[in-house]
Amino acid sequence: MGLLGLLDFFITTFKVGYAGAGINPIFLGLIILLLVVSKEQIGSLNSKDAEIGERKLNGALIESLIKDFNVKSDLELNEILNNDSKYTDEAKSAAISILENRGEKKDTKKFRCSVCGEIHDELPALGFKTPFHYDILNEDDKREVAEISNDFCLIHHPEQTDRFIRAVLTIQVNDACENLDYGVWVSLSEESFKEYERNFKKDSEEKVYFGMICNEISDYEESTIGIHVNVNTRNGGIRPEIIPHQNDHKLISDWENGITIQEAEKRVKLTLEALGNNS
Repeated sequence: MGLLGLLDFFITTFKVGYAGAGINPIFLGLIILLLVVSKEQIGSLNSKDAEIGERKLNGALIESLIKDFNVKSDLELNEILNNDSKYTDEAKSAAISILENRGEKKDTKKFRCSVCGEIHDELPALGFKTPFHYDILNEDDKREVAEISNDFCLIHHPEQTDRFIRAVLTIQVNDACENLDYGVWVSLSEESFKEYERNFKKDSEEKVYFGMICNEISDYEESTIGIHVNVNTRNGGIRPEIIPHQNDHKLISDWENGITIQEAEKRVKLTLEALGNNS
């Protein structure tokens, strides 16, 4: 319906009801039309303002990280790019920007050891893109009740909402100059989740939250889902560190005592083979 059609509708519909009261139906129609259009424009502006605000926040964080990362070597910057589980997208964007300004090529396969000073091939982090609780949803539920990004996941059930964030579990490799990182999702309480989300893109006071691992790490016979952990937040574009609580699970023993480089390489190989079989 065009503008003239809309005005004609108001004239024919409201003439009888409002003529006796001295109200011009055309004037009334214009007011209503103005209110409708204004509401739509305000909603659109609010959405655009939120999007612009998010971009500004991302940009400010990247600029701050660039200042922090400028003292890092090219090898250290490439280590950031190679570790998808440990570093956020903003940290990787900052590293890319610095390397491009230096005119250096990105080499994500090597790093310089801080212990022996030698250059080594990088052990890739073993990461999960989604929490187990999201993986078991059917496709309709993933679209209708779940919200997921690189760092946050919400699943809205009728009786509750489950909340997850990405974090890093580091296993020491005893006879090598590096560690094996697992990028896993952990569940948090509503209060902890909201506080972490609120401070995610800020260099704020580091916090400790209680959480539970929400991925099945295939390197262990006993399920790793539900293992109690402390979730220690970190600044500088680094995802939170997981500190497991004491129990008799083999994962806890590995975290406390470390593993060999042969075991680490075996886990990486099996994971890569599994990914290749699923592709």
